[in-house]
Amino acid sequence: MDEYQRGLVNLVGRQSEEAAANPALLGYGQPPLSYDGLRALVDFTHRKLLGAGLRRGDCVALVNSNGPEAAAAFLSIAAGHVCAPLNPAYRAVELELYLSHLKPKALVLDARLETDAAVVASRLGIPVFYLYPDRDRPAGTFSLETGLSIKKHANFAGGDEVALVLQTSGTTSRPKIVPLTHANLLDNARNICRAFQLQPSDRCLNIMPLFDGHGLVVAVLSSLAAGASVFCSPGFQVARFFSWFEDCGPTWYTAVPTAHQAILIHAARHRDVIARSRLRFMRSGASALPPRVRAELEDMFRVPVAEAYGMTEAATQIACNPLPPGLRKPGSAGISTGPEIAIMGPDGDLLPSGETGEIVIRGATVTPGYLNNPEANAGAFLRGWFRTGDRGCLDSDGYLFISGRTKEMINRGGEKIAPREIDEALMDHPAVQQAVAFAIPDARLGEDVGAAVVLREGTSATIAELQHFVGRRLAEFKVPRKIVFVSEIPKGPTGKVQRIGLAAKLQIVSAPLEKSTKPFIAPRNENEELLAAIWRQVLGLDQVSIHDGFFELGGDSSAAAQLLVCIRRDLGKDLAMASLLDAPTIASLAVLLRASVPVRPRVSVMQSGGSRTPFFCVHGHPLFRQLAQRASEGRAFLALVPPAVEDLRLPLTLENMAAYHVQSMRQVQPAGPYYLGGWCNDGVVALEIARQLRLSGEDVGGLVLFDSRNPRVSGLSACQGGRPSVWRRLRYHLVRMRQTPRRELPGYLALRGKTLAARLKQRAWQLGYTLKLLNDRRVSSAVRDMEQIVAYAVANYLPSRYDGPAILIRPQDRPRSLDEDQACGWKSVLADLEVHEVPGNHRTMFLSSNVEILASILCEMMDGEMSRVDHDAISAEPPETAHAGR
Repeated sequence: MDEYQRGLVNLVGRQSEEAAANPALLGYGQPPLSYDGLRALVDFTHRKLLGAGLRRGDCVALVNSNGPEAAAAFLSIAAGHVCAPLNPAYRAVELELYLSHLKPKALVLDARLETDAAVVASRLGIPVFYLYPDRDRPAGTFSLETGLSIKKHANFAGGDEVALVLQTSGTTSRPKIVPLTHANLLDNARNICRAFQLQPSDRCLNIMPLFDGHGLVVAVLSSLAAGASVFCSPGFQVARFFSWFEDCGPTWYTAVPTAHQAILIHAARHRDVIARSRLRFMRSGASALPPRVRAELEDMFRVPVAEAYGMTEAATQIACNPLPPGLRKPGSAGISTGPEIAIMGPDGDLLPSGETGEIVIRGATVTPGYLNNPEANAGAFLRGWFRTGDRGCLDSDGYLFISGRTKEMINRGGEKIAPREIDEALMDHPAVQQAVAFAIPDARLGEDVGAAVVLREGTSATIAELQHFVGRRLAEFKVPRKIVFVSEIPKGPTGKVQRIGLAAKLQIVSAPLEKSTKPFIAPRNENEELLAAIWRQVLGLDQVSIHDGFFELGGDSSAAAQLLVCIRRDLGKDLAMASLLDAPTIASLAVLLRASVPVRPRVSVMQSGGSRTPFFCVHGHPLFRQLAQRASEGRAFLALVPPAVEDLRLPLTLENMAAYHVQSMRQVQPAGPYYLGGWCNDGVVALEIARQLRLSGEDVGGLVLFDSRNPRVSGLSACQGGRPSVWRRLRYHLVRMRQTPRRELPGYLALRGKTLAARLKQRAWQLGYTLKLLNDRRVSSAVRDMEQIVAYAVANYLPSRYDGPAILIRPQDRPRSLDEDQACGWKSVLADLEVHEVPGNHRTMFLSSNVEILASILCEMMDGEMSRVDHDAISAEPPETAHAGR
């Protein structure tokens, strides 16, 4: 058997000629990537890495956002090198720690990410190769900038070579590096296939991170081993889960218990989607799934939940409850799916069934040993068995029952956290003399992070201050949710700090989510009532007191993010995540909201109308005046006034600009259907506004793009590998010059010269803006040119798929040889798109001779709609002063 057949590339290259066309990777808003296409991508990228000077077996770190590109990048790197995926949420200190231990020969970095990874890699002398996803091609397709040659022949790795290294934290802050060979991963992928009876017709919906074994092995590799397909989401977002669920049509999905609980909270509103699904089972792993949650999931989805037990050192899965008609025993982690499982006593002897001891495993999926860590290996392996650090027993049928953990590592909802790492972060604070972190019980996550702190004499610090301090150094999920100030850290008989049992010694207990230890106090005003409603929705509770702490009630980072989105949507206020640390209760948060500066949304009238649904025009260019007069029969034609720079949140992204306009629209028109549009770049802004309205549950009756191009395919995008193309611009202007009469050429060239000068000015402004952001300062108040801001925001915008009705109106006069796509690049983004052509060019399409045509298109789209409009909320500012300019 040759190297190609033995390695991971076997999963994407062994398909028959007919099966090679089957989908392998899927992503939102993109066509699927076939096995044949994935094989070609893996082969090309692997040869590109070899051409960059990397040798077979070299370690390559990968920092990528979740999605099909992350799966494809992992396979491409692991084809001949050792892939080391890292969490993109890591701060600089954490990245330096992990990269220093891994010593990779290169770092592959997603160009879209805002991370310190490139800076840290440069400081450590690690070359950085930027990865640019190609959203216009099949899911997972990307380009990799190495700037060097491409090898003609691939040199794939074999089964006994390391394919993947993952970090797993023990009882010290030094990470333990777990190498997994191609054979480890392939064997476990096939074991999972057998356990779940996966077939080529199956499809997995993956919501788990692809820097972890759960997502990479359980979801991706097992699907490819079965010849099936996997939909790779951008990461778990409960608000979008059922949209993905309906679009991709999965037969199974896998998640950690906290994600299952969040899905369950929202499931009742999507019973129709669930009823139409072809789901046949759900998988839960990383930590124990509460029996009540499992029962409610099975009742809601009408399919079994397979609860699994595993760990990184065993390539993720060790045991699992069998699917029907197999026997499932309540409270059990199931039977082995591959590795041999035994129970070991204190003396190293194996115990008979029914007796409790340490769970040990051995087999083809178990790591050969920690990398460069003989001390950890000596403690982890005994008589050929790997010691898991968990306690449990096996019954006579081979079912595993886990009774507890023996390691000090904190398992926060599946996230493994080293307590020593938090100790060191806390002790960097000048007021902290001693600190010890430990696991505290949590009704929702299983375990959360607690800490006991001794302050230096004569100093002071608050809980919120210490939480902020740690949050600036470590990822948010590592910030202690409970900090206890003590005069002395409790110690054991030998004087050593004993983390295990420390929560009980300090009397930190987990209260049921349904009850609070504080007396119930009802909301006292409108703000508190609105906040209470949001908390009940996000946390899935029937009753919340205004003095209950958000995190004490089971809130975590994902719930906090959802809470802030709801506050922004319902109350029009933007809050940082740290606000929940400063104001963790409804009462304190209501005070904070009253003190915050309100946004100042503005809408002006281009043409007044009656009670019919208005049309919102982004930034109200004067070219729209005649169209507004003709199309406003019984309806208002309103201009969304550009905000002042100080009214926008940093960074000045299109998403933030659209969010500002959404608030403006809701002040005038509280509920849908909404109709809106924009010309040129403003049309792209209108698309993002419509997308945000639909995500918040509003009805968008129609979106109109007046000669707006998709920045991803028009040579405007600064992301996704689409940086401005000089050759494309040159070709465009050569064609325009050939089509321009000779007598008009001087004027045309003069206009181009002015445009070039404006572009140079814009680039200079962008450089200054970037430097200001790097210095964490607000944009200078002298920067007032909203057209530059819009252009820059559009150039960096990556449009997501939009399923609502949309119309593209474009002029007939345009360079034909450069315009093969009649839909301006929108076909892959806009699912329900109509294209109309009118006489004229980019500007003259709005002349009076064309107004009748434009008005008839708009009126046909909006006829029959009625809406309540708050005319008092409409600004009297004329659209001329509101215009951003072009």
